[in-house]
Amino acid sequence: MENKDDELLRQFFAQHTFELADNGFTQQVMQKLPRRLVNLNRIWVIFCCLLGVVFLLMSNALNQLRMVFSNFVGDINGWIASIELGIQTPVMVYLTILTFVFLGAYQAVESNR
Repeated sequence: MENKDDELLRQFFAQHTFELADNGFTQQVMQKLPRRLVNLNRIWVIFCCLLGVVFLLMSNALNQLRMVFSNFVGDINGWIASIELGIQTPVMVYLTILTFVFLGAYQAVESNR
């Protein structure tokens, strides 16, 4: 029922669409927008990003993040190595996991289209 209604709506709007003459109106509106606020916003974002980077460098957080990441990767490697797989090798397990990750990412991208 919904598919039929959707199709009827598509047909109706396809038959009753029309274009309004723009005559440069959109471009004029875009030129009159306050550029000062846009520029201030960009400057503020850059300032905050730089402040965050300086904080990371000053607080030795990069070394801590690197250590957490390497511990996490080591834990995953240890967990995978402890699995008794018979004829499967760890490379096959990594490739399988990588395949699932790529398939999930592909599905996420396709569902947003």
